[in-house]
Amino acid sequence: MVKIRLTRMGRRNRPFYRLVVVDSQKR
Repeated sequence: MVKIRLTRMGRRNRPFYRLVVVDSQKR
């Protein structure tokens, strides 16, 4: 199962979002 989640990165003045794909099968 692959999960896609949005991660908020950057500073307060300049926030940006990054898509992170997490593979549950890999540990």
